[in-house]
Amino acid sequence: MDYGNAFAGEELFPGVQPWDVVYDALWVSHSEFWLAAGDGLGADVVTAIPGLTTRYQRRTPQLQRMVEDVGVVLAGRGGARMLRILNIRLSRCTVLSQLMRVPLPPLVAPRVLGMDDFALYGDNYGTLLVDAATRLPLTLWEGRDADQLSRWLCEHPGVEVACRDGSLTYRQGMAGGAPDAVQVSDRFHLWQGLSSTARTTPP
Repeated sequence: MDYGNAFAGEELFPGVQPWDVVYDALWVSHSEFWLAAGDGLGADVVTAIPGLTTRYQRRTPQLQRMVEDVGVVLAGRGGARMLRILNIRLSRCTVLSQLMRVPLPPLVAPRVLGMDDFALYGDNYGTLLVDAATRLPLTLWEGRDADQLSRWLCEHPGVEVACRDGSLTYRQGMAGGAPDAVQVSDRFHLWQGLSSTARTTPP
């Protein structure tokens, strides 16, 4: 199909390229795209134009990538405010929904693995694994289980250094899944231990 003739209209605009015509409106009727030119004439485009339109989408691919990139950096509320400055009016919920559609990058076992627990609610805790070099989260799960950590390490070999707290659970998990990895204390718990020792040591 000749997109140039279909887009500009061979009979309506002879010799005119698509990028030479400024259209006043773009609307969708069933599966066809209609473009209305300034003089009221229009050309029927019955198929999506690669790079410009996508089937069943409200935004062009370029605009969709912009919304996703802003959502990755600023999340919902901040992303909606930034997009409003760019004259793109979307709610924070829409930005978050588009962010959830972004595929996660492939999981690669890091050389330096950071692990710690976090409180979910009450006495329930979860485990968070982080790439210590890039500071990007890798995965998380509910509970603090040495067997689960060992299984994850066996499925993702290549960890050489593990930064952890003083938990016996994580030490057992590292010993079972990556026995050759060097285990070190992370910065927070290292300073916490030093400050606690300094306070309790008599002058």
